[in-house]
Amino acid sequence: MTKMPLVEVELDSSVVTKACAVQLVRSIIEFLLYDRLQIPLPYGAFRELVKSRTLPIEDDLPVRGADIKLRKEIEQAKQTVTNVDLLFEIIAACVEQDPCLREVLILLGSTIYTAKETFHVRLPVIDVNHHGINHRQDLKKDLMKLNRALFTSDEFNSIRPVQLPTNVHVLVKTSNIPPTVEEDIFTLLDDYEVPPKCPVFNVQLNSSMDATRLNCCNRLEVFQDNASLETVSAFSDTEATTKTAETPGSWLQLNIITRGLNRCSSLMQ
Repeated sequence: MTKMPLVEVELDSSVVTKACAVQLVRSIIEFLLYDRLQIPLPYGAFRELVKSRTLPIEDDLPVRGADIKLRKEIEQAKQTVTNVDLLFEIIAACVEQDPCLREVLILLGSTIYTAKETFHVRLPVIDVNHHGINHRQDLKKDLMKLNRALFTSDEFNSIRPVQLPTNVHVLVKTSNIPPTVEEDIFTLLDDYEVPPKCPVFNVQLNSSMDATRLNCCNRLEVFQDNASLETVSAFSDTEATTKTAETPGSWLQLNIITRGLNRCSSLMQ
């Protein structure tokens, strides 16, 4: 991989749950979709707009060119929202199945082998003995901090090779393929490497160094039967923030490919 400057975010949370990890990855993808001009609005606003639009009613009257354009743009936008929402569901399934998941690749380009821009995300260690519902307030603060770091990052704005609508691909490094996901949803890659000339932006998310033991989830069910999950909880905060070696597992390409949109001028009216 061509190394680019590291964008490092120190999260305030000392505990990262599975739900928190999913939201952090989702936030980065949403940021890139808008920042890299793949959708005309931030994803939340874009999704609400698209959900509120209905296709023009077909009748026996002559079809105007404007109506054809509007129908096409609405159909494309609805497909984009459907794909992004499904992508987030698959990412959540991957994290649920493999809490050891630590790396995500987000690639912009026609294919993963001709990517023009890559974002390599490294996640903190996920603590399976804590539950997202008890850490929502901390997550809100961390998401704000992450988005602020992305928007103000000189590294993210220094090189912008992608200026036109293209495909957005997502790969996760996992040691367990989610059994509840249909096989055509993903492709297992044995030895994937980012194209040599593709710029790579590294995003490192670190959990807080605060080692205070939290008892917030003691009364809720915890995972004690799976040895691999216990291993995840055994990592110290120091190990979580300093580990930079490649994590074990294989790259799993999620076959939910999001296609960027043009300006959608009529859709925005």
